[in-house]
Amino acid sequence: MRDEYERAMNQAMVYLGTRARTAKQMEEYLQKKEHDERTIAQVMEKLTEYRLIDDEEYARRYVETRKGSAGKYLLRQKMRTLGLDADTIDEAVSSVPFDEQVAAARTLLERKLEHDVRPDAMRRAVQAVMRRGFAYDAVRAAANAYEEDLQWDE
Repeated sequence: MRDEYERAMNQAMVYLGTRARTAKQMEEYLQKKEHDERTIAQVMEKLTEYRLIDDEEYARRYVETRKGSAGKYLLRQKMRTLGLDADTIDEAVSSVPFDEQVAAARTLLERKLEHDVRPDAMRRAVQAVMRRGFAYDAVRAAANAYEEDLQWDE
């Protein structure tokens, strides 16, 4: 029994060696390795105690590293697939201020519009940025600021 626990803990540590994981990812990994529920529970308890598995910290870091390229909606969707609960996701996503979302949306808009000379380029760019999970009001604010800057440059 002790050997089973040690084997499971070693596999968990190797799995964590490449990058951080959510509790759900770790449980699924250990189940795939065919460990029994009791052993998985013991390993998860130790990993949580040592803070090697911390869903709140995982969510915070996930949002921090991706907030420039993905909007709140896309971040929420991706974190749900990782097995994070709604409260954890809401807390992490709510830490991103609106002005940062507008700035990120503007950067993506500018990248999309850089070489696009078609008459409907702005509409296409707005749609592309919204597909990246940005809220309409953030994208609209970014588009308005971009158009204002264009008028000033002329």
